[in-house]
Amino acid sequence: MAEAGMPGIEDDVAGLVHECQEFVELICRGRNPLELVSKKTRMDYAKLTLGLVRKAQRSGTDLMAMVLATSRSSSYHKRMAAVRYLLATQHQQLLFEAQTRYCAEERSDLEWFRRWRNHCGLLRGYHDRQKLGFTTTRRKRASKRRALRGLPDDWRDQLCVRARNGKYAYAMLVAALEAAARQSFGRVLSSRVSNTLKVLKS
Repeated sequence: MAEAGMPGIEDDVAGLVHECQEFVELICRGRNPLELVSKKTRMDYAKLTLGLVRKAQRSGTDLMAMVLATSRSSSYHKRMAAVRYLLATQHQQLLFEAQTRYCAEERSDLEWFRRWRNHCGLLRGYHDRQKLGFTTTRRKRASKRRALRGLPDDWRDQLCVRARNGKYAYAMLVAALEAAARQSFGRVLSSRVSNTLKVLKS
């Protein structure tokens, strides 16, 4: 890289601008992520991305590592969309500033070069993660049936008592009666099968 103030730094910056533009086209895949985004979505993206940046700074890792730090694919894709919007916004701002500097015949300096280099690094990291996709292993959901084993035998009755004055009182009562009917049917069926087996063996 050329030193600040030397003519060669212009070529360095121009090369970064071209590389960044190629990454943006690959990342956005022909679509403009800045279009058709509501004000609420923009606020959500800004809040989410700011939180990810702060977590990355506290943990000493990079932004894309924080994007992947989830076991839910829905959270991962939302984070990717938020970061993509942030990068597209940053790219647009840099291009606008580049046009302004060009019109003012302002020469590139080391700080301007670093801004483009950092932007290019973020775009490259995003594109690499985008190609890999969601690779975190999902956590298995806890079995509801296994969790019910630790409840007392009258847990349905207890729920009905607690919900008796609420809007779900009748629904809880019906569910309890249906469960009791299934249990009763199961005991009757088991008894009949046992008796049938005894008859067949005799």
